[in-house]
Amino acid sequence: MSKTIRTGFRKLPIANVHAQADQPRKLFEEQGIEELSASIDANGLLQPIKVRPDGKGEFEIICGERRYRACMMLGWATIDAIITDMTDDEMADAAIIENLQRKDITPMEEAIAFQKRLDAGISLDDLARRLGKQPHRITERTSLLKLSREYQEAFTKGMLTPSQAYEMSRLGHGYQRVLFRAISEGRCKTYGALRAITTSLVQAEAKHASGGFSLRSTEMDGGQEDMFGSSGPTDAERAVVTALEAKIERVVDILRDGFDDNEAVITRKVSRGNADVMADRLALIQAQLRKLELSLRSAAVAATVDRLCA
Repeated sequence: MSKTIRTGFRKLPIANVHAQADQPRKLFEEQGIEELSASIDANGLLQPIKVRPDGKGEFEIICGERRYRACMMLGWATIDAIITDMTDDEMADAAIIENLQRKDITPMEEAIAFQKRLDAGISLDDLARRLGKQPHRITERTSLLKLSREYQEAFTKGMLTPSQAYEMSRLGHGYQRVLFRAISEGRCKTYGALRAITTSLVQAEAKHASGGFSLRSTEMDGGQEDMFGSSGPTDAERAVVTALEAKIERVVDILRDGFDDNEAVITRKVSRGNADVMADRLALIQAQLRKLELSLRSAAVAATVDRLCA
């Protein structure tokens, strides 16, 4: 028979207390814990932590992990705690609510916590009701999870403002890179400019996606360093563009004449080996044309950003 654990206020052996695995808050600044530890050492623990039995003879922290860490730092053997019975859902909500009341929880930590509750099957409206927040505030936070990992980190480190991060989250990862470069180069000085550029990129992304084109983040690296460049084209660069246009026109002329399926049938009959070689060459041509297409589409996106930032 399992032992009934008395709820209410108790002094617990600190060794029998542990943090919850899904604590919404992930960042605990060491300096802040040290300052809290000094305050507790001088004034005592003014507010007990809140815990629940973990079913294994120990206790899981619901609220108060910073206080728990500070008391651990002091080497205390026991800690004041309020024991309560809570379901997993109730504990998850309580942990989020407590952290929302603190100034130093990051928006990304909130986003992760909200999304975990939504993934657990709780509806947006129900979660908003439980937390006392408007539904759009929750979806605003969870949209940050659409940012690529590097931009989530950039936002956490203060390299992006909340407005910039939310606008970037409207885009796929490749287009996020385009917008980030525009931001980092000072091309989004006002929210109006930021919003206009993002909306234009959203439209470009939808247009390109409908045509089977997807701008990947790698296509914005290497060979694209001057895509936002401000210097005018040189005569040599203009000559390169003219030559490229001529090449494309020659390809169009060939395709305009078309190919006869009977040509492939006859080639297979006359020389199967030659058919294989020709097929390989066509595959190479297709790959090169696709690469060129992606590069030109990337340039078109950059031109859109330049025009809006002008």
